[in-house]
Parts: sequence; C-alpha cells; structure tokens
Amino acid sequence: THLLKPISSRLARASDMPANEHVTMQIAAQLFGISTAPNGLCFFQTGEPAYITRRFDITQKGGKLRKEDFASLAGKTSAQGGSNFKYDYSYLEMGELIQRYVPAWKIEMERFFRLVLFNYLFSNGDAHLKNFSVLETPQGDMTLSPAYDLLNTSLHLVVGQVGLEPLENVLGQSALLGGAGHAPCLLETHDSVLGGGVALLGGLLEGGQVQMEPEARVAGLAGGHCARQVVFRSARAIVAGIRGCVDIL
Repeated sequence: THLLKPISSRLARASDMPANEHVTMQIAAQLFGISTAPNGLCFFQTGEPAYITRRFDITQKGGKLRKEDFASLAGKTSAQGGSNFKYDYSYLEMGELIQRYVPAWKIEMERFFRLVLFNYLFSNGDAHLKNFSVLETPQGDMTLSPAYDLLNTSLHLVVGQVGLEPLENVLGQSALLGGAGHAPCLLETHDSVLGGGVALLGGLLEGGQVQMEPEARVAGLAGGHCARQVVFRSARAIVAGIRGCVDIL
C-alpha cells in the first residue's frame, strides 16, 4: 500500500531529492490547499533518506480503485511515441481529456488549473502525462487523483519549461482554462526562487497581467502583502518558514 523512493544517483544533488519532494508536496497541501497523496520521509540504518508515499488507489480494506494516468487516456505509449511519449502533449489537450472523461469536469478543471500553476511557480519540470491521473470514486465515476510526484526539478536538472507546453501558451490558447476571463500571464522561471504565488493568482482572478521579476518575492500567502524573499537553496527547507514568509538559507 506504500511506495518507497530512495535516492537516485543519476541526478545532481541526488541526496536532496527525497526531502525536495516531501517539502514540495507539503507546500502544495498546506499552503495551496492542493489534494496530495499522503507522504513522508523515512531513513535507512545508514541515515540515507527516502521518500515514502501511500497509494491512493488502494482502499483501507485492500480493494483496488480504477486509476488511469493521462498517457493512457491520450493513447500515448513508448512503442507508439518513442522515449519522449509522455512529454509530447500539451496542458490544453489534457484539459480536453478531463472534459471527455470526467463527469464533473467543470469542477475538476479548476483543480487541474491550480496544479499546473503550482508546477510552474515551483519549477516542477517533471509535470508530464504520467504524473497526472484520474481516479475512481466510491460512486464509480472518475475524478482527478490527488497530486503526486511534485518537486522542484531545477535543483537537479536544467529545464526550459514545465513538463509539457509552456503555461503562457496554454492560458493564451485554451477556451477551457481561459473561459473565465483569465488573461495570459507574463512569467519568468528562476531556478532558486519560489515566489510570486499570491501575486500571480490574484492577477489571474482580476483578469490582469502579472510580471514575475527576477528577484521574485513571496506575497503573504493569506493577505497578499509583500514579504521577505524565500529562496529554495536547500531541499531541507522548513514549511513553517515558508508559511511565515521568512528567508530560507
């Protein structure tokens, strides 16, 4: 009923990956109200950390819920699309899959949009088709699954965009995501800066444009007032520090 993810030695700063994923998942859940898979950190006898998460497709009684990732929904496989199959898509097309397969798609579209924004703000370059899924409900229909595999990949990889098609293109083209009057955002990605969440979301709600400056700052996540800069220099950052908008060294 659980999945264990030890350190991957193939990437830079590999020893930080378990803490990176745990902290990013906690930020998503505690600060942004995103439904996430239950998760934590555990340690081997050597002191080496590992990320652990509970499977959300297994019930408390051991039953199995239907779960399909978006690669399956899109008909994408390595045999059909090569090694890059899970990246060869767009968030606009994913929104259209939600409309097709999820009965309460108008509600779930908001959750999807919020998660895409979170991935952009927190430099998650691994937000590909297999890291989004739909999950069976007790009523037998399908809804978006809790979020999983969230981490700041800029600590480990050099990437130019977030997972699939850049967010600006999605916001500019999508009748599904842009139908509420949201204007395209002017965004810049910065490897170590977490900031801009409230300013970005507030600008979207007001239908305006938001420019994220290179020295982005975290606006008070509840009140929208500018606070001190928060820099994700270490994956061992404390969630309480981010909530209080204090500097993380």
